[in-house]
Amino acid sequence: MLSQFQRPGFNPWWLKSGLFLLWLLISTPVAQAIPHPDYSFDVYEVPKASKWREGPRILIIGGIHGDEPGGYLAAEYALDGTVSQGKVHIIPRINKRAIILNYRGFHADMNRLFRDDIEPSIPEEYTVRELIRILPQYDYVLSLHDGSGYYHPTYIDSQRNPLRYGQSIIIDTDVYEHTRHGNVCLQCIADEVVAHVNAHKIQDGHRFHVSNHETASEQTSHVEQRTSLTYYTLTRLGIPAFCSEASKLLPDNAHKVYYHMHVIDSFLQATGVGYQAPEHDLASLNQFLDETRTLRAVEIFINDEPRMVPPSARLHLRPGDTIAVGAILGDRKQPWFPDIYGTGNYNDRGITHTVDQETKIVIRSDNQDMGTIQVRLADEPVEYFEVVVDGEQKTLRQGEIVHAHRSFEVLTGTGRQQSDSMVNVQGYVPPGLEGKVPDDRSYALHPKELDWRFSVHRQGLKYRVHGFDDHSYRSTGEVYFTVDDVYGR
Repeated sequence: MLSQFQRPGFNPWWLKSGLFLLWLLISTPVAQAIPHPDYSFDVYEVPKASKWREGPRILIIGGIHGDEPGGYLAAEYALDGTVSQGKVHIIPRINKRAIILNYRGFHADMNRLFRDDIEPSIPEEYTVRELIRILPQYDYVLSLHDGSGYYHPTYIDSQRNPLRYGQSIIIDTDVYEHTRHGNVCLQCIADEVVAHVNAHKIQDGHRFHVSNHETASEQTSHVEQRTSLTYYTLTRLGIPAFCSEASKLLPDNAHKVYYHMHVIDSFLQATGVGYQAPEHDLASLNQFLDETRTLRAVEIFINDEPRMVPPSARLHLRPGDTIAVGAILGDRKQPWFPDIYGTGNYNDRGITHTVDQETKIVIRSDNQDMGTIQVRLADEPVEYFEVVVDGEQKTLRQGEIVHAHRSFEVLTGTGRQQSDSMVNVQGYVPPGLEGKVPDDRSYALHPKELDWRFSVHRQGLKYRVHGFDDHSYRSTGEVYFTVDDVYGR
């Protein structure tokens, strides 16, 4: 199967360099049987330690509800650990469209669709059917959620009572005899996990409890759980399954991930897996969350030719040109979601789109917009810029970016028909040419000559270079250059 970064004929520089080699090697995408890209999912294996031995196989699932970020962020962070015994596979984000939109579910609640012989009528059912197909290879399953309030076995108040879910380990029964392991005490495993988590609770109000839904009982208050992931996995497949619920009332996502990580750590230990978790104190988790929101560059294919562009680029294409998104580079290797407006999807990774009107590409980290690339139309885009950077001549294709320490000079800007265009460096006026035609070709500028007020985001760090239509002065192609922080911003 192709990885989420691959498509026929796709062989970018960063893959050849090995930059993402580890991630791709441990990724096992499950997409071909799911017709819609927003509903495909990827299975990752936590890396094995240098000394490893066989043991139980565990599946951890996050994001079945898209508005529960603690679960899918913890699932991703757990991939930074290592395994010395057994295997741990993780699906960090199984319900991608719901996550992107920050919905519990889009067409339906995915955690109410588990049943035999699914004949899909909505996209979520394709996802569930494919998940059911791979579940039998595992010995235990753990699903990560964020739940309402604080579960408590007795009524305390409206937010802390037996009908709440937060800060609990949910099981469907205390003991189940018909598992592949024989008679299994789910209560015993859950009690061990809860004891570990409570030993590390940040405050007493965050205490975990075991919540036994007794789902099969006629007296259960949770009849709806009979079509849930955990109940189906236990009763139809004979695989012990558990649910971790961090409270939605916790102060922030770092606290939610903190508790889920302690659940993961103790659950894997209780089920016989050797797992070395990454540091999961609040400081480490806040750093991780900051990294998930740092976007550096985006690989864009224009007519199948790749180039790296900044996440605020403006691209100029002819009608009928094609565009696609390749690698998305940030401080984390988590999946970013590129959305090419006009395709009808929210996750357009690997999709080639023919441009017939102006559009944009929004890059999201889960439900947060982190970058927007504008796509504009031009009859004759300026495609190539000959520049001299710190004394070295380079050719930049439109959209590309370069760093200048000492000097930057534009020699030419040309289109596909080799026609030479006027060029303007936004934020620079050549000496003696104030108020005249904004053509900055062949002027070697120093970064201190730039007016930071005209920089991208007004930070004095990144500047646009425009190729112009000679008559309308409309930009028909851009490249970018960054400079050292001469303003101390």
